[in-house]
Amino acid sequence: MKEKINILGDFVHRSWLTLDRDLTGLRLLVKLRWDMRRRMRENRGLHKIFLDVVRANPNKICIVDIGSNRSYTFSQLNSLSNRFANHFRNNGFKRGDVVALFMENGAEFVAAWIGLMKIGVITGKLHGLIPTCALTL
Repeated sequence: MKEKINILGDFVHRSWLTLDRDLTGLRLLVKLRWDMRRRMRENRGLHKIFLDVVRANPNKICIVDIGSNRSYTFSQLNSLSNRFANHFRNNGFKRGDVVALFMENGAEFVAAWIGLMKIGVITGKLHGLIPTCALTL
């Protein structure tokens, strides 16, 4: 019986110690869910939402690429995505085209994906770790 009381006391004590963290996490989840519902009602493209975030936080870190040990701000990622968008547009890709994006994970993958969205290209993403023999038709 004393052991059960001890376990309950330990649970209450640990719960109290982590209460601030847990409430902060809960608040973040509720805020995220609320924001997602609002964005769904707006029915805007993800690239437009990204541009809103770029305008609001141009110098905030957006991505940390562990592979290259570089970090990108929202503004830098937007510039890189614009370069990809211009490259694909100059090579004949246009709104409604469908492509498979096969790249290693990294900031360039995200920038290419956003760049393709900006010009209206529909992108199927393939993971860079798929063995090439699995991609043959």
